[in-house]
Amino acid sequence: MIIHDRAWEFFNAPSLETAEGLLDAYKVSVPFRELMRVGQSVHINAFSDSEPSPKRTKRAKSGSAPYGGNPGNTGNTTDKLIKKLHTLSRLDVLHDLHDEGIMPMPIIKFVLADADLPSQEDYEAVVRACQDGRSNITHLFSTMMGISIPRKRKRTSTKGATSSVSLHESLQQDHQLYEIVSKWQQRQKLELVMDGIVTVPSNAIMDDDSEQVKRKFVQSLFMNAFIMLLLGRYDAVSRLPYTKLTMSDRPPSAVKSIVFLYGVFQWMDIGGWKKHLDKLIAHMEQLMIPYSRRIIVKYMQPKEIMPYSNRFVVNEPQRVLFVDGVSVPIHSPKPINSSIGSIGPFNTNSQLFDYYELSFGVTYTKKHLQTIFGIFNALSNKEQQKRTSFMRRVMDVNSFRDTYKADVALRRNAIYITFDRLAYAYYVIRGSAENREHHGIFYSVIGPRKVELLTKRAS
Repeated sequence: MIIHDRAWEFFNAPSLETAEGLLDAYKVSVPFRELMRVGQSVHINAFSDSEPSPKRTKRAKSGSAPYGGNPGNTGNTTDKLIKKLHTLSRLDVLHDLHDEGIMPMPIIKFVLADADLPSQEDYEAVVRACQDGRSNITHLFSTMMGISIPRKRKRTSTKGATSSVSLHESLQQDHQLYEIVSKWQQRQKLELVMDGIVTVPSNAIMDDDSEQVKRKFVQSLFMNAFIMLLLGRYDAVSRLPYTKLTMSDRPPSAVKSIVFLYGVFQWMDIGGWKKHLDKLIAHMEQLMIPYSRRIIVKYMQPKEIMPYSNRFVVNEPQRVLFVDGVSVPIHSPKPINSSIGSIGPFNTNSQLFDYYELSFGVTYTKKHLQTIFGIFNALSNKEQQKRTSFMRRVMDVNSFRDTYKADVALRRNAIYITFDRLAYAYYVIRGSAENREHHGIFYSVIGPRKVELLTKRAS
C-alpha cells in the first residue's frame, strides 16, 4: 500500500479539509458529501429508507434489533452467547497467526482443540482457510459469528460519471449516518472509544515489506477522518431542507462535551496515540460551536474498568493483568528482540521457549505471538503437554487485548468505533449477552470506492 501525501497531511494537521483530502486521495466516499450536494434540490422522498425491503422485513421479524435496540436474553441464550465468545477468542488467535503466513497443521489443530466449534463442517472450513495464505479468514470467521456485510447491487456506471445506483446507495448511507449521529446528539456528554487511534509512525511504516503495518496505519487515519467528518459536518447537514423535511422531529442537540476515553485499553497496544489525538481535539473544538454554543472536546481516563469476563482482572496502578488468578505483566519484564539469534545462545527449543515464557507480557507484538507458537510447535509432545496451560493463557491474553476496548465502551454506554471486524463481532455478541444497548460502528476501507459499514446489531 502506498502512503499518499494526503495521508501525511491529515496526520500532521487533522481538519475537515485534510480529512476529505485523505478520503479523496484513496477514492473513499466522504460522509454526508452526497447529502449536502443534493440536499436542497432532491425530492424529499426520493432516497427515503422508510419502505423496508422484503429482506429487511424478514430480518426484523426474526428478532434482529436495530441500532440502539436491546433484545432480552434468556439464561439459555446467554450461555450460548458466552460459549460463542470463547470460540471467537480462539478464531481470533488463528486470525492473528494467519496474518503472518500459512500456519502449520499441528498449530491449527492445537488451537481448534480448545475452540469448541459447533460442527465438523465449521472445523473443516477453518482448517482450509488457515492453510490458504490468500484466504480472507476475517470474513469467514465473522460470518460464523453472525456478522456479515450486506451485498450491494451491481453498479453500471460510465467513465467519469456516478451511476444512479451508486448515488442512491451513497444517499442512503448518508441518511443512515445522519440518523445515528442524531441519536448521539441527545446526550449531554458524548463518550467515544476508538478502536484504531493513530499511532506515531515508525520506520516500519516506510518499509516496503511491511504492508500490514502500512494498511493498519492508513485504516486508522481513515477512521479518524470518518469520525471527524461525522461530528464536524452534522450541524451543517441538520440545517439542510432535505434533512429537516424527511427526518423525524428531534429536540436541539443536547451535547455539551465530546470525550475520547483512554486508559490501559488504549495505550497497551498503541504507542504515541496522544500526540495525534491532541491535534484532532484542538481542531474539533473549533468546529463544535453549533448555534454559538461551544462544546468542550477532551479526552478522559475513566476509573478502572473491569472486563466483562470474570477470568480477567485489570490492575492499572500495578500494570498487571490477572488471568484466572495468574498475574501477567502489562509490559514485558524482559526486553524481547525480534531476532532470536540476538537474544543469547539456547541449546534446546525448550530453553528458548522458557525464555519467551518468562518474557511474556500483555504488550507483546503479533510477531512475538507467531514466534511463541512456532517454538511451541517445535517441542516434543511431552514438552508441549507441560506448557499447554501457558499457551492457553497466551490465547486468553490475546483475546483480552483485542476485546477490552469493546468492554469499556459497553460498560460506559459509549460510542464504539472500529475497523476490526472480529472486534466488532465481539462487541455485538458481548452486548447481546449482557443486555447492553448497541452503539457500535464498524467502518473499514477495503479498496477504492469500497467501504464496509455496519451500524446495527446482527441477527
